[in-house]
Amino acid sequence: MFSRYEAWIDLLMMANHTENKLLIDSTLEIVKPGQVITSIRKLCERFSWSNTKVHRFLKLLEQDEMITFKSDTKKTVIRIVAYESYHNDDRARASHKHTGNIVEAHQKHTNKNVKKYMKNELRKTF
Repeated sequence: MFSRYEAWIDLLMMANHTENKLLIDSTLEIVKPGQVITSIRKLCERFSWSNTKVHRFLKLLEQDEMITFKSDTKKTVIRIVAYESYHNDDRARASHKHTGNIVEAHQKHTNKNVKKYMKNELRKTF
């Protein structure tokens, strides 16, 4: 049985990262980044919760403006409201890697200069 925290993280993980197409009962649905297309029944099974508990949880998230959702007889479409803010870590990692590369190049350059300086100083003493 999932906790509410685990269910929230699971919804975040289930959300599409890129735009995709999904076939639902011979209808092609476009799923945008930050959206989950599922059903209340599937969420009940996934979280090991009752239908009522899933509905209350989704309503709670919606009231807190974390998601929006629409259900019909075939599917439930959940949209993570601040999806981009949860998945900006790729940009942060790329920036961190870039900064690390700059620091590494600078360190190598500095080490070369120190070695040259030390070599010159040793020559002067002998």
